[in-house]
Order: sequence, then structure tokens, then C-alpha cells
Amino acid sequence: MGCETSNRCRTFRNRMHPTARQTVALVRQLNYQRELYNAALEERVGAWKWERRSVSFFDQCRTLTGLTACVLIGPTGSP
Repeated sequence: MGCETSNRCRTFRNRMHPTARQTVALVRQLNYQRELYNAALEERVGAWKWERRSVSFFDQCRTLTGLTACVLIGPTGSP
């Protein structure tokens, strides 16, 4: 359902005005997401370059699920 010529399309823009503490949290979250994206991309490129193997999104999700459990527990076995 797109906009038709007889109707007007309206766009709403919500602006954020975060506090200094919220800004730090948002920047930290952005950095985590950037690192995750780059690591996933590196895994895909490396798998193809060295093994001519395709890594699917679902393969990476399964790996990430396993790694999340390792990170939450920690290397010593305690959180």
C-alpha cells in the first residue's frame, strides 16, 4: 500500500535527545554491533577465500548462539 496521488504521504521523524549517560550507552552498543558485523563478514570472506566454502546467515547464528553461552559463562566457568 503505497501513497496514491490523491493522498498525502506523511513522514514522522522522532528526534533523540539522549543524556550524556545514554549517549555513552548508545555509542557502546553501536561499537558492539560494528564489531559483530565485521567479525561475521571476516568469517564469510575467510571461509570463501581459503576453503571455497559458503557460510550462511543461519550457520553464523548457530555459531553466535554457542559463543554467547561461552561469553556469559566466561573462560573460568563463572559469570
